[in-house]
Amino acid sequence: MGLTNTNAISCFNFDVLKSNYTYFANRQLYYGAISGGKAVTIDGTTSPYYATYDDDLIICDMSFGPVDIYLPDTATIPINNQGGQIKIKKVGAVGQVRVWRQGTNTIDNIDHHDINGDMDSHIIQSDGTNYWIIGTK
Repeated sequence: MGLTNTNAISCFNFDVLKSNYTYFANRQLYYGAISGGKAVTIDGTTSPYYATYDDDLIICDMSFGPVDIYLPDTATIPINNQGGQIKIKKVGAVGQVRVWRQGTNTIDNIDHHDINGDMDSHIIQSDGTNYWIIGTK
């Protein structure tokens, strides 16, 4: 199978073992990183939520009040997982999602980031040292 100018490999119906990490079926590899990690739903009763480096999607149900999310300290993220993205979706018009950093890293050069609009989605990416808002909807 010749792969030229390919930056993604779809893995369907089989697992790939690479450098002591198994990438499971129905996920995609992008430059060796797996996409489509863990999805969680949280609300005011499960807040604060401490995200992990393998969280891919955090859905915030605003039915039970505001939500606080703490991103992992970038110093604790394994080197092969640095540069990962976390997508956060706010569902509900009332209340606010506040995303906090841990450690000395920042989110767009400050210590927190707010998501206020109903059905807003934000993509936050680590560069291995800090977090950056790279997309909103």
